[in-house]
This record gives sequence, structure tokens and C-alpha cells, in this order.
Amino acid sequence: MERKTMACVCMLVGVWLPMTGYANDEDIMFQVQPVVSDAQVDTHASYFDMELEPGEEETVHMMLVNNGAEQIELVMNYHPATTTSHLEVDYSEAGTNQLENLIEYDEHHVLQPFETKEVPITVTMPDNVQVGIILGGMYVEMDQDDEASGLINTYAYIIGMQLMNDRDEAEALRPDLNLQSVRTDLVYGEPGLVAELANDVAVAATPLHVQTNIYRDGELFLEDERQAGSIAPSSVQIFLLRGQAHKCTGEL
Repeated sequence: MERKTMACVCMLVGVWLPMTGYANDEDIMFQVQPVVSDAQVDTHASYFDMELEPGEEETVHMMLVNNGAEQIELVMNYHPATTTSHLEVDYSEAGTNQLENLIEYDEHHVLQPFETKEVPITVTMPDNVQVGIILGGMYVEMDQDDEASGLINTYAYIIGMQLMNDRDEAEALRPDLNLQSVRTDLVYGEPGLVAELANDVAVAATPLHVQTNIYRDGELFLEDERQAGSIAPSSVQIFLLRGQAHKCTGEL
């Protein structure tokens, strides 16, 4: 018998802005802060919020602060916004987007005890920029000793970076969510389903309410609900759906 699977996804979308991530530790060894520039649209934001013309170049700065009495080395990288399986926008993973090859900065920075250093970041808006938002962040962490053993306490700062060419056009956009695929797989060590939901538009989908219903031979056999989530602009979100073993084995 031919088996068919149908997934129904219902969603509510809104407006979302990037956040600045901070380490939650009273004894943090360093701090990172954005420096407000003339290109900053929202001067009260704790992230970079810029509106640039195609091909326009802008240099912004970040403050790196060593809070300790020892020399430290910080590693700084640009990460595009992605979406986790828990419907959260994330900046912790390296990847590529429109800005990846158009942003220049020094990756390694040595800070002497209690030193504060202002570091430049040069951003060039793509010539063929699409309508919407280019979303990413500067990810800053301690340079760890590769030979260190045992439990290592690490943390990182993330300063969001939001770029757009025309704010009015970008704010008028609405997400376009498409279910790309559903397949059986192991989910947390148990048989389950993996669904890929793509946001094909350069604007974040949030707040997001996703109701997923999986049907086999016309009958509902697995359902899932997620609330208050977000999907990053132009990204794919992977849903992990864990169900009863006898329901998630065999063909779909």
C-alpha cells in the first residue's frame, strides 16, 4: 500500500530584532560593547543596526575590555543568524550569508591586564543586495589552550549586526515559510521524524506558533506544537519530532 505523509503547519508572524548575548557569570574575564556610530539607526540598541546603500562601506567599532590582571587573547568572528531546532535564532555557529565576504576585521586581539581596546569592523553592503535584512553577529570568545585538559569554563559575547538597504521596504516584508521535507530518523536516540521548514524571505519570522500534524493513510498519528519561537531570515529550521517507536518506523 502506498503511504503518504502530510504535514500541516500553522503560524503567526511578527517583527523581530537581534539581541546582544552576554555571559552569565559574575567573574567574567572580559566584556564587549558596540560603539555607536553615525550609521547607527537605533542609537539605543545594544547591537549594530545600519541602513546602507548598495556598495556603501562603513566602519564600526567594538570595545574589548580585559577585566582581569592577566593578559588574554580574544578571538572574534562574524557568524550569520541561523535557527536552532528549538525555534531560537542563534549566532554561535560559523556559516555564510551575503555579508560573509564583505566584512573585514582582525580575528585575534591580545589585551594586557585591565586594557580596553577599540577594534574596527569594516562592512560593505553588497551591490546586488536583496530587499530585507542581513542578520548576523560578531562572536567573541577567549582563545583557549588546545592542550588544556579537564573541565574548561568558557563563555562568549555576541553583538548582533542588522543591515538593510531600505528600512521601509524591509519592514513591509512578511516571512514566506515552506515545508521542504519530512523524513524518518533517530531523534535523541529514538525513532522520530525530521521536518525542514524554510523561511525564503530575508526577514525574521516571529513570534512564531507552529502546530505540526503528521498523517499516515489519512489518519493523524503524530502531532507537535511550538510557541513563541523565531526563524532567522533566509534560513532553514529543522524540527525534531519524537514519537512512539512503533509510529515512526517504516515508510512514510
